[in-house]
Amino acid sequence: MSNASPLLEMWWHGVVIVALIVLSGFFSGAETALTSVSARIRELARQGDWRAGIVEKLRERKDLLLGTILIGNNLVNILAAALATSLALHLFGAQGVLWATLVMTVATVVFAEVLPKSWALMRADKTALWVAPILRPLVFVLQPITRPLRTLLRLLGATPQRGVDVLATTRERIETMRGAIDLHTPRLGEGHKMLHSVLDLDEASLEDIMTHRKEVAMVDAAWDFATVARFVVESPWTRFPVFDKSEDNIIGVLHAKAFFRQWYDRGQGRPRQERTQHERSASPFSLRDCLSAPWFVPESTKLRDQLRAFQKRREHVAIVVDEYGAFMGIVALEDVIEQIVGNIDDEHDATTSQEIRALADGGYIVAGDVPLRTLRREMNWLLPEDKVVTLAGLIMQEARDLTEQGQQFVFHGFRFTILRKEENRIVSVHVTKLEKA
Repeated sequence: MSNASPLLEMWWHGVVIVALIVLSGFFSGAETALTSVSARIRELARQGDWRAGIVEKLRERKDLLLGTILIGNNLVNILAAALATSLALHLFGAQGVLWATLVMTVATVVFAEVLPKSWALMRADKTALWVAPILRPLVFVLQPITRPLRTLLRLLGATPQRGVDVLATTRERIETMRGAIDLHTPRLGEGHKMLHSVLDLDEASLEDIMTHRKEVAMVDAAWDFATVARFVVESPWTRFPVFDKSEDNIIGVLHAKAFFRQWYDRGQGRPRQERTQHERSASPFSLRDCLSAPWFVPESTKLRDQLRAFQKRREHVAIVVDEYGAFMGIVALEDVIEQIVGNIDDEHDATTSQEIRALADGGYIVAGDVPLRTLRREMNWLLPEDKVVTLAGLIMQEARDLTEQGQQFVFHGFRFTILRKEENRIVSVHVTKLEKA
């Protein structure tokens, strides 16, 4: 009986140590989950989900929540280490300290940090909804400890300002989600590019994807019917900004379908003798009657905001202007969607200004107006995007002078050869990725 009692005591020590490691993992996973929750939690709280409401209330008291998690995590870790040391000393004598340190370090890192945090990253919302009801009473119970700590931090000048998220800023949340996506990369294959592109919607603005005014097919309000009809028929597009006297004076947007509907309704497509009396007495055809009101948006608008605006207004095209109201270009709903799913080619897109063609020598012929974001997403080329938008803009910035056809430049691990120019505009470039030394 005397031999069985110490053995039973050691078993209980082991069970308690395992339970404490599990609790440590709980606190680590809870912190990661509450850091990484999406906007869906807020929406669930608005719909009356009680667990989502608890998550939101906990996040409103970030200082108390953080203090509770830190106290709980450190408490169970220290207690587990002390019990493990006591057990190891009983089993191995003086060498037990070394064994306890090694075993508890591995167990804590793997089972109390890496695994629970990885799990929480992949299932942030579900994990947060599960742990919040458990953490709430702990936050209340530990207030006598966490509140004095908060007071001490305030006296030391370390209390965060209101509105600052202690657990994670927006940038940290995005990077956390990127990490979760990367964990899925082998499983999702090409799908991870789309998920990363969704996160990029908060970073990119309209100036990164808009069609520049030099490339926009525009209609002059002074054109006669035949000129407009020929222009619309020969163009691959269906919507056209219409200007009056100056291209900066956009008075509306012409939709090809509206143009030809009015033309047909007024009987313009049949000889006069075949028209009805109503069609003969109809007022002359007017281009302005076909126009929809222009929708002006600033070039600094983020893509996520613009996508929501497209959905709300049920529009497909917006006119992009700069801070002075000058016409800069246009952006279509398709342009924003392409930033998520990649290029969407139709029967008119066999040749585009944003072409990337692979060559047999391992190089590429790239149009000068290809956005650097497209090269990063499609080709995984890491070129600086902080000051310029397109490949041509990057070459002009690095060259620090006007370039000439045939010139070569080497920077950022690539060789760029200018193949064709039109006036001062770089049309196409031969790009070769250099091998690392």
